[in-house]
Amino acid sequence: IPLSDLEQSLSQLSPEDTHLIYCRSGVRSLKATSFLNAKGFNAINLEGGIIEWEKEHGPGTEKKQSGGGCNVY
Repeated sequence: IPLSDLEQSLSQLSPEDTHLIYCRSGVRSLKATSFLNAKGFNAINLEGGIIEWEKEHGPGTEKKQSGGGCNVY
């Protein structure tokens, strides 16, 4: 979900679930996580984003995304 569309997409998310939020570097996902938590969702940011994840877990784990999105799971 692109960060700019997150507010309009809240109905797609269950407030009962825990949501892992990530992006490439962790900046957009931090904004999305803060927004979701303020709206009563349980959201967790992947600190450092996919860049840091790949440093710890190896290359080839990055999911391609388009247009400044944050991934919400």
